Amino acid sequence: MRRAFPIIAMLIMTSNAQAQNNCAKALIQDKTRIDVHDVSTLAALRLLQQSSTKSSGWSGSINVPISGVPVGIGANSAEDVTNDYFSKSTINWTRDRLESVATQTLSQNAADAYKTCIRGQLPLSIIVSDAKDDALTVTVKFIVPSNSIKSANGQVSISGGKPLVDFPKKWSPGESNSAIIKRDKNSDFRIVANVGGFTDSALVAFIPPPPVFAKIPLKKNPLFVGLTPNVNEGEIADHVNHKNALNNQYGFTIEKDDDFSGEAIFVGETPNLNASIVNTGASGWRGGKTKPIGYVIKPGRNSPSDLPLYVGVAPARCVGAVSNNAGHQKCEMKLLGYALQPQ
Repeated sequence: MRRAFPIIAMLIMTSNAQAQNNCAKALIQDKTRIDVHDVSTLAALRLLQQSSTKSSGWSGSINVPISGVPVGIGANSAEDVTNDYFSKSTINWTRDRLESVATQTLSQNAADAYKTCIRGQLPLSIIVSDAKDDALTVTVKFIVPSNSIKSANGQVSISGGKPLVDFPKKWSPGESNSAIIKRDKNSDFRIVANVGGFTDSALVAFIPPPPVFAKIPLKKNPLFVGLTPNVNEGEIADHVNHKNALNNQYGFTIEKDDDFSGEAIFVGETPNLNASIVNTGASGWRGGKTKPIGYVIKPGRNSPSDLPLYVGVAPARCVGAVSNNAGHQKCEMKLLGYALQPQ
């Protein structure tokens, strides 16, 4: 029997973790859209993360569209934003706090369903719902068989909040009472209910400000720089095999953006004239066709990791050619802008 106890305990823990995972998943799937600027949604995502057995890839089962993801966030956007927000937060995010923030803005039915999913049906239950900045609804449910007692004494204490009406002192089996509670926008408060010998309590956590994401330009086309002397050294191209010589990736062009985009750049399309060479000459550059491939980041809007791009201004053979080298082929060059380096 002594050896059986750890196995039973492990099974209980596994079952509990799986139940928490299923409940957190249902909490998210109940949403029509995940908005990463909503702290309640991020708290729900954190609950899912904590109940998952995976350190990464835990958001793979989410089938809800995600909105508000900042440009530059990776493929696992829900995970990246969640990790970033909570790693920078100075709040102590206990499980009680996460559950409170994740569920208090829900409807009463949805908040009740999550609590029942996590804890099962209890004889006394506090449900916090429909939260706003200055008020929320608290519902206390006394769920005992009608033939067990006729009535019971009860008390609901609220520390830090102000009910608009008081909860009753006498409760009948199956009775449910709700009250609107005025709240301080930036403070927690706690509710304790004692009815008929049963007790429940709930933390009502304040909802902190949403994350603020720095705007990042949207990448468009990859750029490559030639490394082979007397063949393509310093020449910016649009693919890694340019002139069948050695090339390294050199960042990206960006989409048009009023805050970030500078000059448009193009790539040649005509073999033996300008094919794959990045330039600013538009149609007819070096006697061949060109196509647009995006914009450079304008000077002053670049980050420290973005890479400089220069354009030839003289002599004629250099005009419009784009390079990573301010002294490319002994040409007169000027700073054109920067190639984006995603973080």
